[in-house]
Amino acid sequence: MKNMKHQAMSAARTFIALIITLFLAGCGADAAPQFPANAPGVTTPEEYSFGSATQGKDWRATRDVLDTLERRFGEKSMRQFTRDLDESADPAAIKAYYASMLPGWTEMDLTDDFYRQSRSFALVSPDEQYAFAVIALTPQATGYAGIVPMSVLTNLAGD
Repeated sequence: MKNMKHQAMSAARTFIALIITLFLAGCGADAAPQFPANAPGVTTPEEYSFGSATQGKDWRATRDVLDTLERRFGEKSMRQFTRDLDESADPAAIKAYYASMLPGWTEMDLTDDFYRQSRSFALVSPDEQYAFAVIALTPQATGYAGIVPMSVLTNLAGD
C-alpha cells in the first residue's frame, strides 16, 4: 500500500512537471522575436552623422521601403532606427547576418535601389506579423569617407 502511494505521488509529480514544461515552452513559442544586435560593420550613432543633402537621399530611399512595408503591415506600424555602416561592409554579409539572427524569416520583395543610390532588403517572420528591413545608401551617394547612413525599419520590440 505504501509503495502504491509512493508510485502515485511520483507519477503526479512527473505529470505536473510535464504540464509546467509544456506551458513554458508554449509561452516561449508565442513570444515576439527580438530586435537583433547590430551586424559587424554597423554602429549606432548618438546623432545623425550626415549633412542635409545626404539626409534627403537617405530619407527618399527609406521612404520607398517604408511605403511598401506600411501597405503590408499597416500605416504607422514601423519604427525607424538610424545606424552608420562601414562603407567597406559587404551588403551580402549584412543580409546574411540578419537572416541568421532571424531564422525562418523569408525575404520580402522590394523595389530596390532609389536610382541605384541605395541597397535594401526586408525579412518577414514565418507568421507574417513582423518585418525587419535594412536600407543603406551606397558610398557613391554620400560623398563621405568611411561610413554611409543605414536605416532599420521594423515593428519588432527593442533596440
